[in-house]
Amino acid sequence: MARLFTTVEDVANSCIAWTMRNAIHAESLAKWEDWVTTPITSPVKRRSMPLEPVSTRINPAPSNGRERSTSRSSGKGSMHSHSSEGSKEDKPTTTAVTSVASSTQTHEEDSKSHEKPHPSKISTEAVDPVLEDAPLKPAPFVYCDGCDRRWTVMDEPLYNCADCVGLTDLDQKCYDLLMRDQLKTRGFKCKKTHTFIQIPSWDGTRFKDMPKGYLPVPANVSKDTKWISCDEWKETLRKLYLPE
Repeated sequence: MARLFTTVEDVANSCIAWTMRNAIHAESLAKWEDWVTTPITSPVKRRSMPLEPVSTRINPAPSNGRERSTSRSSGKGSMHSHSSEGSKEDKPTTTAVTSVASSTQTHEEDSKSHEKPHPSKISTEAVDPVLEDAPLKPAPFVYCDGCDRRWTVMDEPLYNCADCVGLTDLDQKCYDLLMRDQLKTRGFKCKKTHTFIQIPSWDGTRFKDMPKGYLPVPANVSKDTKWISCDEWKETLRKLYLPE
């Protein structure tokens, strides 16, 4: 739509359409910047801060440490007791068998005590946020055809060519070079004799309190009116381009 208004040299509506594009990208950029600066969800923070070990995010199944301690102590006591009995000459065979059985039982209990517990519950409080929930970083939507500078939100005015059906945009520096026949960009077809419309830069403070359902009106179109309703703008376009 902005290109169409530029082509027919409708300066006011071309500037409004361009300002609408800036407003959309400014809002998207603000949401993305807010997301990356939030400590919990920021990928920058996640890379710069060490992650908490996985083991601390898992609550293991409860275990009875007292039973293991008692069993181990009992096993050691059995070994000591049977060793004493080994000094008696009337029960050498029984003592050896009992000692081996007790030692084997103690070894099995020690092995079980070192087994990794199965997680019974995984805490969700320490889990990183899903990246799919993050807003997309807005890409540049306009660039200078003279030097290839790009803008996600225009922070300076640009010149849009009507004779090139709105396809050629120049920043101030390249526009001045073109007017002096000094722009040497390879493949550049636009001429200094073409008609250009100056597109104003984005002014976030001017449209800070703009209500929903309204469109921004740049200062070069109206210094007093900051925004108009969508219905009012559509009615203006009907009268201008669809006369009865």
